[in-house]
Amino acid sequence: MQRQAEGVMVEIRFPPGVDGSFLRNLGCTAIPLYTSVVSLESGEDVIFKNIHPYARNRIRKAQKSGIQIIVDGRNYLSQYCEMEKETLEPHGLRARPKRFYEMVLERLQPTDQAKFFIALYDGKPVSGGIFLFYKDTVYYWHGASFRQYLSIAPTQLLHWELMKYAIQKGYKKYDLLNIEVDRLPGIARFKMRFGGDTKTYYRAFYKTPSYRLPLIRYYLKNPSYVCNRLMDKSRIKRQLRNRASAFPK
Repeated sequence: MQRQAEGVMVEIRFPPGVDGSFLRNLGCTAIPLYTSVVSLESGEDVIFKNIHPYARNRIRKAQKSGIQIIVDGRNYLSQYCEMEKETLEPHGLRARPKRFYEMVLERLQPTDQAKFFIALYDGKPVSGGIFLFYKDTVYYWHGASFRQYLSIAPTQLLHWELMKYAIQKGYKKYDLLNIEVDRLPGIARFKMRFGGDTKTYYRAFYKTPSYRLPLIRYYLKNPSYVCNRLMDKSRIKRQLRNRASAFPK
């Protein structure tokens, strides 16, 4: 949920396989997007073999360079925010405040719903990623790196170690989220080289005046209410069509 000057924008991203286009019936904008999902059930050897040769070589290079991956990188959050700032500012974008990530990790990490991986080179953080864990799937939620260290491939190794960690914990899928070939071809190429299958998912958003914010909050906390309303509308429309068909033309 994002507050804007003229009101509030609510955004919902559906997992692959869930058709979010039904929210158009509520006045939302719903657009199909793409992601890459890696199956983790075949084991490390098969998964590594399915990774693109270029990415495999980058992983090996990072290992030979002495890159170290740690699972709990909260002590390096300030440096991670500097990585994000370096990545976004050349494009005219603003990085999120450190407190935002602190709140995410404070709420989700104690229940193992989030992990903050950091890649260290000579003891210095050079790349990082925040991953979300839900049911049988791990999601690549956010990542950043220092450009000067990309030549030693810390990011490729970080994702490979994340997948190995997820396999050990019994997760079945790794969703890299949001592949935009036209707008962000480099990032799309990076994600697709991990050997996943391209899947479609929906991003839906709705802009509303500020005075409707309490109602929107209620909908978000009670999704079953929204689903029931949609089912009721569909049932009524179906009944009207059946009645109309009963009359002679």
